[in-house]
This record gives sequence, structure tokens and C-alpha cells, in this order.
Amino acid sequence: MNNPLISIIVPVYNVEKYIRPCLDSILSQTYTNWEAILVDDGSTDGSGAVCDEYVKRDNRFMVVHKENEGVSKARNLGIKQARGEYILFLDSDDLMKERCVENLTISRAYPLVVGGYEKFGIQTGFYGPDFIGIAHIEDLPSIWNESPDSYWWFVWGKLFRRDVIIDNNIEFKTEMFYLEDFCFVLEYLSHIDFFYLLNNHDILHLIEETKYSRYRMDYAQLKRHMQIHEECFSLLERRCNAILIKMRQRIAYRHYVNFENYLLKSNKPITVKFKNAFLFRSDRTKPNLFNYIVRYIVLNDFWFRLYRIILKSHIDNHR
Repeated sequence: MNNPLISIIVPVYNVEKYIRPCLDSILSQTYTNWEAILVDDGSTDGSGAVCDEYVKRDNRFMVVHKENEGVSKARNLGIKQARGEYILFLDSDDLMKERCVENLTISRAYPLVVGGYEKFGIQTGFYGPDFIGIAHIEDLPSIWNESPDSYWWFVWGKLFRRDVIIDNNIEFKTEMFYLEDFCFVLEYLSHIDFFYLLNNHDILHLIEETKYSRYRMDYAQLKRHMQIHEECFSLLERRCNAILIKMRQRIAYRHYVNFENYLLKSNKPITVKFKNAFLFRSDRTKPNLFNYIVRYIVLNDFWFRLYRIILKSHIDNHR
């Protein structure tokens, strides 16, 4: 088919002030054979009504209203509703440049097309592949070791084949609330041989002060997230026949930062003593010795490998 149907999945939750620009950016696409599946995850503001309005406005939109169960379940439901040969994901507070779908579908012969994104809001910048071209899955360790950039962490800005997702039962991990995108990408990569890299920045990703402040893990949540990432990394590493050390380091440090956020917000007496002694000050302007030590261990190859062995042993003993 010259212009296959593309399913755009948009999870929606309490984004009334952002959802119209997001949906307008879908309407503006130069590639017109798309369907947009809006999954209203129990919004309590006017988001659901805006979705209904766009369904009436253009029959390429459809909406599913459901109770609030989190972004992973919303995306999984969107996958089940999708009819397209290919799937795109878009966050409801982000935007697509008008040639986004067209640019991604040009290279649809490959089971995964990876593009970049542009930040806007309180931060700006461009993130994406350094080159355009075909890569084999066994090239992934060298690509990630040279540039373990964050554009790999997200499902948006990428074109997935629906049959690869369905045939291999790939789903978003519903027990995760942070970097669940990346686990989906890791699992998807473990089932394909090739992918295509695009040096474009067709997703506009909103960065706000409060956008990531909700990601605070207690120890049990941290351990579970680390366990799931360990399993996903191991699956892909067997496929690549190599250790993805640099990307593991980046993800491990993100876990540490989120656990630190949890400690900073805690008012338990023992936690207050711990964070005052070891972590950033409450204004987050001055890290102390413990913070530097953690960064050194995580970002140093030798110590990180040792840390990984200890972590894997801990996880294996608590299955």
C-alpha cells in the first residue's frame, strides 16, 4: 500500500489547556491517511469534552473514555483499538510538526524508524540521532556507547509496526510510572533485526516545572523499576550479544535522581537527617560528598559493572 494507515495513540489525562494544540498539530499533518485514538484516562477537567469535540469535527479521530488507571494502561488500550499498519505515540501536551508523520513513513520499510525531538517551555534544545541511515540491531551497543541520548527513552518520535507489537505481545508495564516508555522500546528492539535513524526533530516536547516533579520513588518502587529495567536490558543484550553499559549508566542515574526526589520530599525524622547529611540542600543548589560519590560510581564503567553484579544478585535473591 502506497499510503498505509497510521494509528496515532494519544493518552489523555487532565490536559485541558494543552490538548487543543496537540490535536490541531495532528490535523495539520501533510500525511493524511491516519487515525488518532484518544484514550481519555478518567480526566476530571474538560479534556474529555475536547476529545469529543474533535471526534465530531473529523472522523479520523476516535475517543475512548475510561476510568483513571495510568498512562501505560491507556496506551495498551490504544494499541488494542488501533487498525493501522503502523503506530505512532504522542503525549497530549506535546506537538507534531506538520511533516512529522510524512517524514517517519518515508522509511517505513524498516520495522522501526527513530526520529528526534525538540524541547520547548522552560528548557529548549534538539535531541536525536547524529546521522541518517540503516542500522543493524548488533550496531546498537556502539551507537548507545557513543551517544546514549534520551531520545531513545521515549516512544514518541518513532514509527512502530503494529504486527511486531501484537505478534510478540509487547505491552507497556502497568506497574511502572517512570521510564515505562523505555522498557517498551527495549522489548521492541529485542524482536527486530534492523532499524532506521532519522536526523529530524519533528516532535515538540513540552518541559514544565511540574511535569516531572511527580516522579518520586520509595525504596520498594525503586527496586521494582530497577528489576524491570534489568529484565528488559538483559533480553536485548542477549539479542545484541553485548552489554549496553553506557545506556545502563544513564538509566541507573535517573533512578537515583528519582529516589533522591522522594527523600527530599519526605518529612520522616530519620529521612530528614539522611537527606540533610547526604543529598542536595532543599534548594537543590549544592550537592555534597555522597551525591558526588553516587555520580562517580554510576558514571564510571568499572564501578558501575561491579554495582550491576551486586544489584543482579540482590534481585535474583528476591524473586
